[in-house]
Amino acid sequence: MKSILYTWLGRTDLEALSQEKLKESPIFSALSNIDAKSIVVLSNYPMNLTIAALENLKKSTDSEVLLIHQKLRSPIDHTEIYNAVRIALDESESKFGIHQRIFHLTPGTPAMSSIWLLLGKSIYPAQLVATSKEQGFQKVEIPFQISAEFSPSLHGVDDRLIRLLQSLPPEAPEFDEILYQSQEMEKAIGLARKLAPRNVPVLVLGETGTGKELIARSIHKASTRYDKPFVPVNCGALPRELIDSELFGHKKGSFTGAEKDRKGYVEAAHSGTLFLDEIGELPLHSQVRLLRVLQEGEVTPVGATTSKRVNFRVIAATNVPLYDAVREGTFREDLFHRIGVGIIQVPPLRSRTGDIGLLIEHFLIDISRQLNRERNSPFTLTPDAKTFLLQQPWYGNVRELQNSLLRAALWATEDQISEEDVQEAMLPFNSEKTQETLHIPPGFDANKAIAELKRSYAGKALELSGGHKTKAAELLGLNSYQVLDKWRDA
Repeated sequence: MKSILYTWLGRTDLEALSQEKLKESPIFSALSNIDAKSIVVLSNYPMNLTIAALENLKKSTDSEVLLIHQKLRSPIDHTEIYNAVRIALDESESKFGIHQRIFHLTPGTPAMSSIWLLLGKSIYPAQLVATSKEQGFQKVEIPFQISAEFSPSLHGVDDRLIRLLQSLPPEAPEFDEILYQSQEMEKAIGLARKLAPRNVPVLVLGETGTGKELIARSIHKASTRYDKPFVPVNCGALPRELIDSELFGHKKGSFTGAEKDRKGYVEAAHSGTLFLDEIGELPLHSQVRLLRVLQEGEVTPVGATTSKRVNFRVIAATNVPLYDAVREGTFREDLFHRIGVGIIQVPPLRSRTGDIGLLIEHFLIDISRQLNRERNSPFTLTPDAKTFLLQQPWYGNVRELQNSLLRAALWATEDQISEEDVQEAMLPFNSEKTQETLHIPPGFDANKAIAELKRSYAGKALELSGGHKTKAAELLGLNSYQVLDKWRDA
């Protein structure tokens, strides 16, 4: 079968062909060893030099020579090279038809060679060849295929190839559910994308409600352990006397109430990812045990005399300033360095320019769906209500914004949520302005006020859910309908 040889015009070829020293030309060497119907030469050199060199090549071969002159800003710019090669392939196959492709890797820059290699093993299957003075002509065998990853049917294939060649973080779809458009958040997510496939410990720092667990889950999904367990642990919610048992497991009879062997969270995360949320809340004695597990790759359950091998990736998160905790002696420095290989600082919502409006629109759609409103009239905001929301400092971050919108929707009597609805839904927590101006009347009973608030929300949620307790509890973010009952009886 006749073939088409594709090659860049390299400096060695330019000089050898111009001086008619054919044996020193890598292109001529390749032509001498293959039966090529045609040869497609891409050149970044000035046209007059290129034509002079190729005239001498044409005299020495029966193959038809097609010149495609592509002026590049840089011979190592992968994007430009990639686009030039695609143009050459399209033009030549339009002129000659589809034949067996042969890509010559030797002439040109390493960037040019890498483009030939990737295209030849993916969307333009081709034989790869190379030539050298020492070993002459060689067929290059690459023991892998990437056609499944970069199939022409996949959307965005060109961009993904270019990003790979430029060592940019992959556009992992696992991060798509994190909504942002701000540069502040883009920096954090870009770092998370880079860290995801590298299997190193990650420490996610940020205020409460910024979405640290969402980032941790996305890192896991985009990692090589994506099909293995993701085990989240809220260190701050573990009973202090049971922390070691919960994390590392225990043997039957090791303490009162240990009626059978129990596997801890560490062992449950074997081969997958252990997410330690609020790791700053761990007491020092548990930090020592965790450090040993991370150093040795072994876990010893409470009451056991032998250890078990474990292999997991740790992602930790905290809203505690760990740098200060280390200085104060409440967090071990050696553990900090062990978990803080890749550190991601998640910005607070108030500094994420432009993200609040984006999140508002998303949450309104989600809330309408929760309350079965999307089929009729989904919730919208009046202009005054949206302006009010955009002006808030959101010290509770994304979680506070989401819950405030849900409360406003619960109280709203119309399809459109008013500024008054939003103001009534705001809680006086974590707001410096509110704390400064908050008026507490004589005889105020905080417990009574909170109880009344709980009863009001419980009643409203039951009304919206048609008396369905479980659904009402879900609307309020409660773990079970039993908690809802407690709110009603508060």
